[in-house]
Amino acid sequence: MKTINLKYADRIVAFLGVNGKVYSSDCDHQECLEMYYKDAGIKSEFDYSKDYDTEKEKAVEKTFAMKNAHIAYGFDLFDVADDEYALLAHDKETFEKNKKWMESYRKENNSSPIELGYFLEGGSWEAEIVA
Repeated sequence: MKTINLKYADRIVAFLGVNGKVYSSDCDHQECLEMYYKDAGIKSEFDYSKDYDTEKEKAVEKTFAMKNAHIAYGFDLFDVADDEYALLAHDKETFEKNKKWMESYRKENNSSPIELGYFLEGGSWEAEIVA
C-alpha cells in the first residue's frame, strides 16, 4: 500500500452507483444523481438555475444521505501522472464492498495502468492505493 496526494491530480470521471447501477459523468456527482433521477422517473428536487452552488451542495448532501442508506456509492477516476490513473472509492468501506466492480472497470479500461484505492478520512486530498 502507498499513499498518494491528489492535490494537483485531475479528476476525469465521477461515478455514482445506485441500487446496483453505475452512472458516470465528467462533470460531478450531482450530474450522476440527476441521471439516476431521470432513469428512475423521479422529479429532480434541485433547481440549478436559482443558485448553482447552493443547489449543487444540496445534491452532494443528498448523495451522502443515500450512501448512509447503503444504496449509493461514490467513486472517482483521477489522472495522477502521465499515463497513470487511480480509481478511488470515497471511503474504505465503499472500496471493500465494491472492489470487484473496481477491478472489473480496471480490466475493461486497461489501455493505461489504473491503481485502485480509497480517499483517506478527514477530507484531505490524500488517498490510499491498495491494488
